[in-house]
Amino acid sequence: MQRDSIPYASPREKLLLRRFAAGMTDSQVASELGDRPSRIASQRQRLAEKFDIRTPEQLATVTNEPAIFRGTPSSMAVL
Repeated sequence: MQRDSIPYASPREKLLLRRFAAGMTDSQVASELGDRPSRIASQRQRLAEKFDIRTPEQLATVTNEPAIFRGTPSSMAVL
């Protein structure tokens, strides 16, 4: 089976991408999700690499890309 050219966003990635696009800092996201800012910063870095995000404009484009935010299997839970 061949992967799509556009990476798939997991429920957790969608959650984080939306918050980053809204301008939230790592500390704000961590506080809201009950996580550590260092973990959120690591996840932000991985998302930037996965979706080739280098600017705020690219982040906005990614969060508006329907293929990335398509439905997820019902067995996947948001962390």
